[in-house]
Amino acid sequence: SGNEIEGGIKNIRLFTFIAWVVLLIACINFMNLATARSEKRAKEVGMRKVVGASRKSLVTQFLGESLVLATISSLVALLLIYILIGPFNAMIGQELKVN
Repeated sequence: SGNEIEGGIKNIRLFTFIAWVVLLIACINFMNLATARSEKRAKEVGMRKVVGASRKSLVTQFLGESLVLATISSLVALLLIYILIGPFNAMIGQELKVN
């Protein structure tokens, strides 16, 4: 009935908001970790500049490392989804499917 739909929409909005907050926190955390990691690698960057590395090659290296990290993280997340979807479905009493 109407109350069930309204309650469902409220839950969807609540969980969507929570998901955005978690995503924002994760992005901020990633930026902080990347900054801390880059500070530790300042000597490496300095040495690369001394031996002739261009700014473009340094940026490419850091972006490449971030891309590899994101790819590995995504693969681990997908693996965890496939492993944990059954127990999660049992916990919530619903049948969610991964397509």
